Amino acid sequence: MKTILPKGFFTQNGYANSFMLFSLLTHILAAITSTGFHHADEHFQLLEPLGWKLGFYGPNDLAWEFTDKIRPGLQIILGWIVGKTMIAADAYSPFMLTAILRQLTGLLWWILTWAFYNKWKQEHKDTVMQKALLLFSACLWFLPYLHVRYSSESWGGLLFFAALYVVLCPPKTLKVNLSWLLGGLLMGLSFYFRFQMAFAIVGFVAWAFRYKKFTPASFSLLVSGGIIAAAIGTLTDYWLYNQWVCTPYNYFFQNIVADKASSFGTSPFYSYITMFIEIAAPPLSLLLLVLMCFGLWTSRRSPYTWVLVAFVVAHSAVAHKEFRFMFPMVALMPYLCVQGFLAIKSRLSNISPSVIKYSVKGFVAFNLALMAISLIKPASEREALFKAFYIVHNTHKNTKIVFAEKDPFDCGLKMNFFRYCNSCFVKQNEMNTAVDGTFFLYTDKIGGVVLQKNSIASLEYCVAPIVPQPMNIGHWQERTNKGFLWKIMPKQDAQ
Repeated sequence: MKTILPKGFFTQNGYANSFMLFSLLTHILAAITSTGFHHADEHFQLLEPLGWKLGFYGPNDLAWEFTDKIRPGLQIILGWIVGKTMIAADAYSPFMLTAILRQLTGLLWWILTWAFYNKWKQEHKDTVMQKALLLFSACLWFLPYLHVRYSSESWGGLLFFAALYVVLCPPKTLKVNLSWLLGGLLMGLSFYFRFQMAFAIVGFVAWAFRYKKFTPASFSLLVSGGIIAAAIGTLTDYWLYNQWVCTPYNYFFQNIVADKASSFGTSPFYSYITMFIEIAAPPLSLLLLVLMCFGLWTSRRSPYTWVLVAFVVAHSAVAHKEFRFMFPMVALMPYLCVQGFLAIKSRLSNISPSVIKYSVKGFVAFNLALMAISLIKPASEREALFKAFYIVHNTHKNTKIVFAEKDPFDCGLKMNFFRYCNSCFVKQNEMNTAVDGTFFLYTDKIGGVVLQKNSIASLEYCVAPIVPQPMNIGHWQERTNKGFLWKIMPKQDAQ
């Protein structure tokens, strides 16, 4: 691996390498446990069209964005390449494919995080600051979870900051001019993973002009790389829609001109601040926000500040806001927090060292507890349920799965990516004629089983654990939507 990583990636400091290893393990674990999606777009905008392009079903149930041709094909073709390779090797399953995509995403983010750590630590000769940077880079509780998301936000940020690293720290094996070409290519690709990365690109270009970092040659090469990326993006869009389309224009027209984005809700200008405080877990989120604000001010001539400010301000000006839109910028949090810590360090001299010591220990313990929770909790529970269906289908051949209420694959839109076999699923009102003998029954509630005469039920799978009866005060559990899979057998078969 050393041959493909930046020189000096592995330090001579065993202490730092231990943190790197810890970070790698948390990323691997997050990719394993963080099944499902953080937001529905992670599934319906990527996995559903991926399953269609792999040939498992038609396009009729895809989201409206594909009818209006506003979603780019670049990230979908990446998953398609992995999926086709698995099919060729006779090793395909939708669950293995999503697991590989999460592991790939997490590994690339891990490499990029530590490449930036090795760059940023050179700015701090103070060992306390270096250790703080190490701690933020390895242990910030939400980084592994966000880094393994196979989403447009994650890959847009990944490609953009890879471009920033190449331009600001050109590898010695790469000529300086070629680093600008590669940087332009990666920035352009980041745009085709997520169009809103244009805000970050504008921030970087404005910084480079303001501080005279461009030469005519370097600027021309950056633009040339962007043009190559646009050509790649256009070709992948043609592959996806089977016709020439301009997805950036379509996206802008539908969401800004036609204002479809606002139909999903609007928020005031300052909402990203309040969202961060709430979602990043107070009081830790308040500390991080204060540190980042000080860091932005002390680093106001830094390209990172220009990128972040341009990105946040532009998003804040758009009426529709979701906190996931900020996810591409998580790469900057370790740097800005340490810069902020450096800015307020002198002001802490009047505070008792023991107060500082125990406060830091408290925040670290709280942060690690949050990380532990994020590493064992799935992003959403649907994929685990579908995997239970998959196991039943493969271990009980020709056995039907009956859904007692609504179709578990129907969440307003059809989740066909995990629906590998239509013939094994039967609606409850069809079960008398379609099901004979042993079958499986899916219910939303634990009390949703209605048995026929001479039948017994055993619980095979539950999305969430069933609590002991003494804790089931007022029978709240029977009214909770969890997702249960029951094995229904005639009594004589059970005996």
